[in-house]
Amino acid sequence: MGDGADELFNHKCGLFAAFNLENAVRKVWLGCWVQQHRGEAGVGFVSSDGDTLHTVRQLGRVAENFPVNTNFARWPGRLAVGHVRYATQGNSHVKQNVQPLVVRDSRQGEIALAHNGTLMNADAIRARMIENGHVFQSTTDSDLLLTRIAGNKAETLEDAVIASLRGVPASYSLLVMSPTKLVALRDRYGVRPLSIARMGQGYLIASETSAFHIFEGKAKFVKEVEPGEMVVFDMKDPRRFRSIEYVRPQERTCSFEFAYFSDPLSRYRGFEHTEFRLACGKRLYAENQEYFARLAGDDRSRLVPILDSGKQGTWGFAQASGIDYREYFQRRHNAPKAEGRSYTAPDSSERDFISNAKLDLRKHKIEGKIIITGDDSNVRGTTAKNNNRRLREAGALQIINLFFTPAVVGTCPLGMNHQNLNDLVAIEPLTHKRRTNKQTAKEIGADDVFYLSNEGWRDTIRECYGCGACDGCLGGSYPACCDKYTNKGEYCAGRE
Repeated sequence: MGDGADELFNHKCGLFAAFNLENAVRKVWLGCWVQQHRGEAGVGFVSSDGDTLHTVRQLGRVAENFPVNTNFARWPGRLAVGHVRYATQGNSHVKQNVQPLVVRDSRQGEIALAHNGTLMNADAIRARMIENGHVFQSTTDSDLLLTRIAGNKAETLEDAVIASLRGVPASYSLLVMSPTKLVALRDRYGVRPLSIARMGQGYLIASETSAFHIFEGKAKFVKEVEPGEMVVFDMKDPRRFRSIEYVRPQERTCSFEFAYFSDPLSRYRGFEHTEFRLACGKRLYAENQEYFARLAGDDRSRLVPILDSGKQGTWGFAQASGIDYREYFQRRHNAPKAEGRSYTAPDSSERDFISNAKLDLRKHKIEGKIIITGDDSNVRGTTAKNNNRRLREAGALQIINLFFTPAVVGTCPLGMNHQNLNDLVAIEPLTHKRRTNKQTAKEIGADDVFYLSNEGWRDTIRECYGCGACDGCLGGSYPACCDKYTNKGEYCAGRE
């Protein structure tokens, strides 16, 4: 993504589970490893031997804590759940906040929970529960859900989960397990993705369908967990699962999943995100064809993707425009601390460092050229500003920035990291008014800036995925549950 993030926003985590499979925790390790782009603050696994839950949680990335030679026999069983954390609620440097969270003694016995999302009304829920005598093991919003489930009087785990989610509108994709059951579900809006694959006599559940690819064709996609759907796996009948529509669905999946968060090879509604990003690039050219037609015939023009997230959109723009596509930024795969995404970095200095360290520039190719960069989005402007400065110093004749989403002009109560209007480069910090594209270009050191229009964005989503999507932070509309946030200073932009 074009930017970094701090702990104002951090909950685009990754979930993975294995059910009724030998050496389940090793499969979960693989699934978490290939979803590392969804969270780098922590990683944890919980497995079940049929009677007891075995757990491990560590701060940091998967490979740092669990290298290839890890002895996974320490976490036995045919059922396991894993989580990679990108923290929105709760300190990201505290091990107790790493998931899955586990309760040893409850009405349902031992329970573990892994959560992807952010609870909108977490502070109010926590305050009420503390008044009623509840004690929490972490400062995460996820702990609220686990504590409610553990204290519920329902006879079954799935009934306890359903009862505990009353009054919690969004956002959550959840994996909840006991020693013999696994429950997977999404909130009514389906803000965060979750999918199921069949593998042998068991199942895999993942935040992204591309995570199934690591099993080399042995995992066969079955279905997405639908918005408002709960899927129950039970060791009493391990070859089947049971589906429950526990709340009326109103699909509004986070559109940033399509543009950036999810792996390009992941699919939603059967459509690959790579193809969507290509379509956004083509649409952006169509909306600005008159401007770029003159540049297409200029042999000084170069289309340069900001790797890796801007690659597909830039290639789509190149296909539509005929402008020469060149990867003048090269990714440094082994630079110190260059791993990971600048958007998920914890502070501005770290974001600046990652932005510079992860991309090398072929400076000798820049002088006297019209450089048209392409990136998925522009939130804080950190990456764009750094890259534009480097291009200018290398002798670029003109710098034009393309962004394949609309401008980010609003904050997000559902789990995105732009929680303060003053963080957004498209917003004036004092007045909170939308900057013009020319003003944004000046702020980030470009000559011109082009965003995909809101109409183009929504049309492309409908044409590709055919689903409802949340684009409130892009100046569109939020799900209905966000209405009470949209008129406050800390949250803004569209309404339902």
